[in-house]
Amino acid sequence: MRLALLITAFLTLNVSAKTYYIDDLVIETSSDTSSSSCVTGSKHSILVTGSIGPDITFAVGKLIDQRAPCLGEDGEVVSPIEVTLESGGGNLDDGYKLGKVFRDRGVTTIISDDKMCASSCAVAFLGGTKRFVADKG
Repeated sequence: MRLALLITAFLTLNVSAKTYYIDDLVIETSSDTSSSSCVTGSKHSILVTGSIGPDITFAVGKLIDQRAPCLGEDGEVVSPIEVTLESGGGNLDDGYKLGKVFRDRGVTTIISDDKMCASSCAVAFLGGTKRFVADKG
């Protein structure tokens, strides 16, 4: 019974989530279509965990391109796509390329509490048009 209630609650929130595994990388996506501030699009979050390598730019770029950000009545972005990063690093060139994907697509980058984003991850993080680091990030 409790599981049925949880599933029902999840479905009524209009949240969808998927997980992708690419080499040493895990990408989790979630979308919330229940926001009343969105005239079109949705609030989207992407969590990238693991080593930054050659396939990340292509994969994350595709996932971002498949999502329409939350737009208000005036057509302006109300809530940009958010990407949370957790990585000890990886290939520096791929970090630069990933950062360019974030910049070109107007993505907000985030480092959460008690999480690390070092080396090439930090370079990618700086590509975000808005950047947030939690107090303990």
